Amino acid sequence: MGDLKRYVDRLFAGYKETAEVRELKAEILSNLEARVADYTGEGMPRGEAVARAKSNLGTVDLLISHQKPVRINRYKVELLQAALLYTLIAWVLTVPLRLIPSGAVVNTVLMFVAVGLGVSFLILSSRKSETYLKAVAPVDQKKMAQCRKIAWLVWTLFIAAVAVFTSAKYFGSDIWFGRPLHLDGPYRFAQVVVSYALPFITVVLPLLFNKAGRLAEKYEVKD
Repeated sequence: MGDLKRYVDRLFAGYKETAEVRELKAEILSNLEARVADYTGEGMPRGEAVARAKSNLGTVDLLISHQKPVRINRYKVELLQAALLYTLIAWVLTVPLRLIPSGAVVNTVLMFVAVGLGVSFLILSSRKSETYLKAVAPVDQKKMAQCRKIAWLVWTLFIAAVAVFTSAKYFGSDIWFGRPLHLDGPYRFAQVVVSYALPFITVVLPLLFNKAGRLAEKYEVKD
């Protein structure tokens, strides 16, 4: 029965070896061995019996407690819609910043991203077949929650790093020599403000991670 054990090990290769996973592996292996014994007892060759037992097993993803079945295509369409909405808001907010070169670049990039998301959304949302809309796939909600926390942490560190870099760029010499902070005119002031403000546009990324978690709960298939 070593081949069945190796098969079960491969099924769970992507999961951490927790007590829950070990228990599931033992249960599945026992069930496979019992099925193979039943099939061979009916006169079926062992190779065929093993293949049939495996084919009747299906996916193990939903057996893990944090794996939840989700209407995956509906989930993708609404998540894409949220990404489009957040990008359009960011694009509108950066339109006044086009007077500054860095603001113009960011605004243009957001425009192209919004166009790409819009086209993708129209393509996916145009698919109305019942099979497509009812398609189910497992989503690891535990991992999704971890990614959400990491996204906010990385974003916070990014904002802090950019603030330090911007301060050093514009005020480094003044701070080093203990001089009063000085800006040469309103345009220079606008450049500094934009340099501090633009990175906050990236908040759309952790917000999307939050949205993904809520949508996974919304489209979860309840028993």
